[in-house]
Amino acid sequence: AVPFALFRIPLPEVVTDTISDIGGIASAFGLILLGAQIRFPSMRRNRLPIAVAVVIKLILFPAAVLALAVALGCFSAAELGAIFILVSAPMSISSFIMASSMGPDGELAGQMVFVSTAFSLFTLLGGLYMMKCLGLL
Repeated sequence: AVPFALFRIPLPEVVTDTISDIGGIASAFGLILLGAQIRFPSMRRNRLPIAVAVVIKLILFPAAVLALAVALGCFSAAELGAIFILVSAPMSISSFIMASSMGPDGELAGQMVFVSTAFSLFTLLGGLYMMKCLGLL
């Protein structure tokens, strides 16, 4: 890669398209692999930390950021919607990878990613609906 960057040699289109396609499926593929690794009996054991993390990530943090954005009063409806969507996203698959490589909490991190991804459908739609009802969108 270094010679290509230094001498500004363009990569063949086949290579750039392949890399782009692989990058496009990386998150979905990571979630599929994570789902194959989930063990439900251990999720019951970890339900309290999972529930706390998911409630903070999907409900409390987005509500606090949205309240701050509304209080500032300098955002349009579309910008408030974008802010809400950005802060309401589920936990990233990369947090599972990082936790797994750093110690024994990888399994818990994977469970948190799994649960937050499953519940984000409801919290994102519910949050956007509430914003619409409150006249923020």
